[in-house]
Amino acid sequence: MVTPSGLGVDLRDPATGKLLYTLPDEPGSIWWLAWSPDSQRLAVSRANGDISIWNLNEVEAQLSLLELKP
Repeated sequence: MVTPSGLGVDLRDPATGKLLYTLPDEPGSIWWLAWSPDSQRLAVSRANGDISIWNLNEVEAQLSLLELKP
């Protein structure tokens, strides 16, 4: 789900709807989101032409190292 600013992405537990974490705001409004078939990567396309690929396993590993894992 896109954040209210239109620049970030909220990731929620599909079963409960609970917010797990928010990917950071970046320049350019979000145009579309696409999940990989294994649901481990998220592609984010922006109005400024940028495309980001988020590997959620890596995101969660980094949060865990910082003791911020949801």
